[in-house]
Amino acid sequence: GETQDTIIDAAQSHRQALAGREPLAIESLNPQAGAYDHSNPSIVAAFDMALYDILGKAAGLPVFRLLGGDKTSFETDKTLGIATADEMALGAKAVIAKGFSAVKLKIGQSPAADVERVQAVRDAIGPGPAIRLDANQGYTVPQAISVLRKLEILGIEFCEQPVAFSDFDGLRQVRNESPIPITADESLFGPTDALKLIKAEACDYFNIKLMKAGGITNALKISIIAEAAN
Repeated sequence: GETQDTIIDAAQSHRQALAGREPLAIESLNPQAGAYDHSNPSIVAAFDMALYDILGKAAGLPVFRLLGGDKTSFETDKTLGIATADEMALGAKAVIAKGFSAVKLKIGQSPAADVERVQAVRDAIGPGPAIRLDANQGYTVPQAISVLRKLEILGIEFCEQPVAFSDFDGLRQVRNESPIPITADESLFGPTDALKLIKAEACDYFNIKLMKAGGITNALKISIIAEAAN
C-alpha cells in the first residue's frame, strides 16, 4: 500500500545517504541520513542503532558499556489492555504471580469504568506492587483531572498521556491539578518536543522509546535534557 511504499522510500533514501561514508562518525552521519521525520522515526532509529552496533563491534564492547552504562538488568512492568474490571484484576494477579513488581493498566475509555477497573486491580494485587496507568490520549482535561483525583488513594505511580498529544496546555493543566504524576508519551518524539514540554511545565516524566525518538542518539539527547530539567 501507500504507507508501505513510503516506508520503503524512506529506508532507501537513508541507505543512499549513508552508503560509502564512515560508519563510526555517528554525529555527522545522522544529519546525512535525512531530517528527523515524525512520520518515519522507526526508519531513522533502525539506521541509528545499526551505526551504534558497528561502533560497539569496532570497540569490542556491548553498546551499553560503550555509552558508559553499568546495569546489566532492570525492572519493568507488564501492560494489561482495557477489559472488564474482573478480567483486569485477574490479569494483574497473574502478572504479579510471574514476578513483576509493577503492572501498567490501559485506561482512557470511560472515566467511571476506568475507576472501577483500577480499584479492582488494586484490591486484587494488594498495596505492594506498583500500578502505572496509560490513558493513550483518551480523556478530556476535566475527565483526566476527575479520574486521577479519584484514584489518588490507590497509590498510582504515574499516568501516561491522559490527553491529546498536541494539547500541551491541557497536559499542563492536568499536571497542575492531578495528585498523580504525569508522563508524556505521544507528545514526545525528539529533543525539540522534550524542550517544548519542559518549557510548558506539562509533565513530570518522559517515556522515551527508541523507535519513536529516532534511535539511540536522540534518546540520549532527550535523557540529558530531562536530567537537566530534573
